[in-house]
Amino acid sequence: MQLTIQGTDGRQVPIDVNKKKLSQQKLQVFFDEEETQSKGKRKRFVGVLLMPAPPETVWSVLCNFDVMGDYIPYLAYYKTRHVLKTDDSGQTTEALIEGKLKVPVLTVEYTLFVSFFPDRYRVEWRLLQEEQVAQYNQQGLDIKACTGGLKDVDGYGYVLPYDDDRSQSIYIYAPVVETSIPLPGFAEKMVTKTVTTGYMHGIRDRVKQISK
Repeated sequence: MQLTIQGTDGRQVPIDVNKKKLSQQKLQVFFDEEETQSKGKRKRFVGVLLMPAPPETVWSVLCNFDVMGDYIPYLAYYKTRHVLKTDDSGQTTEALIEGKLKVPVLTVEYTLFVSFFPDRYRVEWRLLQEEQVAQYNQQGLDIKACTGGLKDVDGYGYVLPYDDDRSQSIYIYAPVVETSIPLPGFAEKMVTKTVTTGYMHGIRDRVKQISK
């Protein structure tokens, strides 16, 4: 089974997904090497997992950052600090969201700029750098800068219907986590893999819970 990953840089990357593993709700992880304007090439983890619910149900879970700390491993909390934009129906389309991540080799607090695209069941995020935090603070918005340990965080996730009756969905999650503290290559990869696995399974379990 082939899926096409739609990145934030406009590229469309085909990946071969094992349909049997997908139907068994087994997480499949791929790598996408992308070219950036300022950082050269870097590898992005891409997680693919079947969700036992329609896209709109999965989307409702993805949008609710403020309770993710209750069920996502290694995530102490997320909380929406400021809603920047909403659409005509009142749904949030841009927000500043503060989080705290605790993995075996790293504990850090940070703020993300998060964009929501309800019409595509897609969410994108990026870490606010120090100068961006300073700009928001000058505007009177109380935003927390990264406490150290992270160099960059960005990514995207989106939901696709799996079958014609839309009773199941495919969730694609593609993060990049780069640390600013010296870590062996295997440790840095472990951070991203740990975050990806815990997050994907946590989302699936939450979807199951609210679908009962």
